[in-house]
Amino acid sequence: MRKFLFIFIIIGAVLLIVPGVIGFQMEARYQVLLERLEQAGLSVVDTNYQRGWFGATAETELHVTVPQQAMDEDIADFRFAVHSSIVHGPLIPDGFGLGEIDSEIWVDGE
Repeated sequence: MRKFLFIFIIIGAVLLIVPGVIGFQMEARYQVLLERLEQAGLSVVDTNYQRGWFGATAETELHVTVPQQAMDEDIADFRFAVHSSIVHGPLIPDGFGLGEIDSEIWVDGE
């Protein structure tokens, strides 16, 4: 009986520790994603990443660099924001996994 209790406590502890460890990894991967976006020609204006134990939220504002020959006054300064809700694994809404990211693209606050 004590063996089962000990195993149950170990499994519970692992399920509580793993999301925090995965959270650090998710934040590092998010930063790599932002670096790749900058290499693709987008400028990161502002980023706010709020990590919790079982999830995180991220808001990133991006600016598109428009080539001079394609310049139009209406789109000369095109900015948009990406709002992401991140769930750290191993337990995610769809079952088991390392994490899940749900993102929305907002233009002019909508």
